[in-house]
Amino acid sequence: MTPKQSFLRRCLAVLSAALLAAALVMLGTWLPAGATGTHGQGGDRDDAKALQIVSIRDRGSGLLSPVQDRKFDVVVQVVDDDSESTNVSKATKIKLTEVSGPGVLGGNTTAVIQANTSSTFILGATYSQFANGVVLEVTVVYGEHLKQDQITVEVARTAVGADATPGKPLKLRDPNCAAPTSTVPTCGFLNLNNGADGHVTLSVGSCDDLADKFGGCRDRRNTEALVVTAIASLKGSDGDPLYSNKEPAKAILACDKVLCGKSGHKWHGRHGKPKIKVIYTLNNTGPLTKVAPPCPKKGVLGQGQKVCVDYKHSKRRDGDLYLPLLYNVDLRYSG
Repeated sequence: MTPKQSFLRRCLAVLSAALLAAALVMLGTWLPAGATGTHGQGGDRDDAKALQIVSIRDRGSGLLSPVQDRKFDVVVQVVDDDSESTNVSKATKIKLTEVSGPGVLGGNTTAVIQANTSSTFILGATYSQFANGVVLEVTVVYGEHLKQDQITVEVARTAVGADATPGKPLKLRDPNCAAPTSTVPTCGFLNLNNGADGHVTLSVGSCDDLADKFGGCRDRRNTEALVVTAIASLKGSDGDPLYSNKEPAKAILACDKVLCGKSGHKWHGRHGKPKIKVIYTLNNTGPLTKVAPPCPKKGVLGQGQKVCVDYKHSKRRDGDLYLPLLYNVDLRYSG
């Protein structure tokens, strides 16, 4: 089966959106360590101590999730039954394994927690296929008896990252997606004219199970839209917002001609209603549930809007469609 293609990711108070023809996800405040996926301890052991996957981080971009065919590092600690960090009494080797998913876990998947310490790093693991709902597990090979821990992650297709500064403009785009193609049919470009606070990432992943309310992401000729996720803190170090309705942040959703129609500029339906919609959610995680409204004027958000699609600034190039999405809060969107 050909893997579905889409874009995505997340953070603290995230605004998400998905395009019914392409996909892009924009998120805002960093997740706390260990919030890279859904945890669940397996097994029936009665041991008081347990392993805990604290975080997963892609080396190439800093994304708090694996990226297809790239090395990622895993922080693992030992906790007691009150979830407090605790030491092991002897050297304990642990191993990362795949419980479920369409790809293959490879690279380095083991590490040793030294005696009288409580944590370690599994450095340089890889996963071969981007997908949502991949379940990874860490277990003991030898040493102390510790309960295993599981985490459910979204493996991105690709990702880039950059350090940002409040007040300093930042443009972030994936060099693998200078323009959308039949293999990467939806891409994202991030334009933060007022900068951001700290590290920013832009990733591409799967839309599986994220847009079920809308019948899934757009699908044409056996090609499905990707989901793009941008993670950035949109407030300054003093906590004040960096963006407003009159000066919003902007992400460009680029959609291949295969997905987004014929040549020309006719992406609108009848009576001015957009034919190609962007769907989003204000939740940090979970499905995309709302349709982003059109912007009332070029380049600005309307009163009460947190996100809008600037159809009046939309354009086509070589048949591909480029839709500006304006927002002033943390954002996630896809299609």
